[in-house]
Amino acid sequence: MGRLVTRAYSHVDVCRFPTGRCYAPSQTGGTLFCRQLPQAAESVHGDDLLDLVAAGGYPDAVKRRTERRRHDWYRAYINSIVERDIPEIADIAGRAQIPRLLEICARFAGQLTNLSEIGRPTGRDHKTVGQYLRVLEQVYLVQPVLPWSRNELSRLVKAPKLHFIDSGLLTALRGHSTARLRADRGQFGPLLESFVFSELIKGAGWSKEHISIFHYRDKDQLEVDFVPENPAGQIVGIEVKAAASVTQRDFGGLQRVASAAGSAFV
Repeated sequence: MGRLVTRAYSHVDVCRFPTGRCYAPSQTGGTLFCRQLPQAAESVHGDDLLDLVAAGGYPDAVKRRTERRRHDWYRAYINSIVERDIPEIADIAGRAQIPRLLEICARFAGQLTNLSEIGRPTGRDHKTVGQYLRVLEQVYLVQPVLPWSRNELSRLVKAPKLHFIDSGLLTALRGHSTARLRADRGQFGPLLESFVFSELIKGAGWSKEHISIFHYRDKDQLEVDFVPENPAGQIVGIEVKAAASVTQRDFGGLQRVASAAGSAFV
């Protein structure tokens, strides 16, 4: 019998089901996934996008009436995973430190993964942190995004990036309110990037093809947030910006990747 895992719904899924409730079970790798979808939203723009990103995609969290209750739900959800789910898949010491570790990881969301730096506040070495992150990946809280490369590229930064599966969970772990995010849009960027990543992996899950999602960064500090690739080797580049304006520099990473990929860049 499979293990029932709660996963966040995507905004695309919400828009597809105007009745507000849909159960779409599938069997993958011995785990039963079931999605419950709330009331549909027709469009998102301006502050509505900020609210959507901050709320996240877990139905039980979204339906909470206040931010305080939603954040409390996320923290209770983390504690339940630590106490019930993780012992079923791994025997690791210091399990009680995982909620604190997640808070630290939230500071580095969307950044290159530095295991030693993540472990320093809790006194854990990089090997232990790596073990914890692999377990957190198994329970669908975080996911590494590996670097995209081609033989023609020799100045790549080869470290993975750390991403959270859900932007609402990340918002709660970082302790942000929507009022603070409206006042300081600089804090919104990592959350928006997490939201886009979440939408990409959920969309990839429904695809008829296997879609791998990478990132790109080189030693010239050019980067692309996400580089989805299909089995034929075709790619697209996705750069996420929360700023109101962009500059030519913002397209540098996309141009570098497009040049390296040639006709495979679609």
